[in-house]
Amino acid sequence: RSSSTSDARQEHTQARLNGASLGGPPAGGAGPGRLQSPPQPFRPHHQLINVPEGSQLNGAVNGHGTPIGGNRKLTLREQQVFQLRREMMHPGGVRLQLRRKDCINSIGLVDAFGAVWVAGWKQKEHPVLYNALHIGDQMISVAGVAITTAAEAHKAIRAAPGLFVELIIRRVPFGRVYAVRRELDGQCLGLIRDGNTATIVDVVPNSLAARHGLPPKAKSCDGLSLTFWVLTEINGRPLNLFFKENEIRDRLNAVGRDISILVQPADLVTKLKKQLKSLRGHKDFIVQ
Repeated sequence: RSSSTSDARQEHTQARLNGASLGGPPAGGAGPGRLQSPPQPFRPHHQLINVPEGSQLNGAVNGHGTPIGGNRKLTLREQQVFQLRREMMHPGGVRLQLRRKDCINSIGLVDAFGAVWVAGWKQKEHPVLYNALHIGDQMISVAGVAITTAAEAHKAIRAAPGLFVELIIRRVPFGRVYAVRRELDGQCLGLIRDGNTATIVDVVPNSLAARHGLPPKAKSCDGLSLTFWVLTEINGRPLNLFFKENEIRDRLNAVGRDISILVQPADLVTKLKKQLKSLRGHKDFIVQ
């Protein structure tokens, strides 16, 4: 799923510049004070919109800020993280072509912060969605129609003609994704979590995670304060928003030195969880 190690402020500034130069709409399409401009993130076969090839997106850096490449080949995790970052950095969004029957009443769309978000999907009945969606994706349009509420999105999907429907999404616009390579088996990443939960209350200074660019706190979705990070994916697999026992610890301690993590602001994840629970049969939309 992909990764960036730039300083948080630089990343945020660059994201705004990218959005302005390419005419990307503001996140959520809502007025000022609703959502800040998102900071600028493997899933193949998605078409990226309004982004020139060969741009600065093709440069990758490691945890010390130096370019990756040259004599060393990217690991699979780094390739996945790099691809996801490319998708996250495209202001125009990512265009998905999905079978309409895979989208009807099968995507857990919720309203939050004046926008429409993916909070889950029916994984067992529609496994193809795993390769198309991430928790925290923002839905921009369905079948060419801009949408502002989950109800509008579901209506547009049902009304779409033909076997396929085109979705344009902004890929996890408030997320950060990192490929971390341990120097020793079992080395701690430096993430201080709230008990067994996915919430990261702090990042140990000079730890692996810190050296790979993860700031100790996230900027809230309205841009007015700082909040905690929450893990939503480990090694490209989504985490159960309603975590189970030691699931997160076991995923973080998986065998191997290469690991990737996707984190998102706690205010967004909290809202997604609350809205998801309000859906009828919400447990069917929980992915992990």
